[in-house]
Amino acid sequence: MIKRRQMSVNLNKTRDTGTNHGPPRTWLQRLGVTGTVPDNIGAGESPRESKSNNQTALLKQLLLAVVFIGTFLFTDGSATASQGWEGSPPCYLPVGLSLALMLWGGKRYYPVVFVASLVAAIVNYHRPILSWCGLPGAILLYVAYMSGAGLLRGRWRIPSYRPYSPRSSVFRRA
Repeated sequence: MIKRRQMSVNLNKTRDTGTNHGPPRTWLQRLGVTGTVPDNIGAGESPRESKSNNQTALLKQLLLAVVFIGTFLFTDGSATASQGWEGSPPCYLPVGLSLALMLWGGKRYYPVVFVASLVAAIVNYHRPILSWCGLPGAILLYVAYMSGAGLLRGRWRIPSYRPYSPRSSVFRRA
């Protein structure tokens, strides 16, 4: 005769370690940095949880902005230093970095691009803020890139690439 044992399931969500049946958890939650994942995300969550979610999202955006500005300044400084070299490439990496951020993040990251451009004009090129090469130049330089990114995100949306779609077979044959 086979003895059957009844398995117990830990339904206590606050002490769940992630190994038992319960809500999925992120690696930060497993380390104990944040609380547990609520069962009803969005509907009926407490104000404390929504406030912490908003703070986490804001901190992620702030970290992205700081990393972007630092990378922008680094690539702008290296592009400025290499302009005088013979055989240097005719590309300007900060524009590609800015365009990638604007395509990915949309209009909410336009001010970050403006701030990075203005800080680069002051730090790398030693321009006065109120001259034509300062604030107006930094803004007007990136307006064309912002309008292009807006077009690519809106009307002329870049299609996702699927390797075996009929559209991609045309490009493979061409």
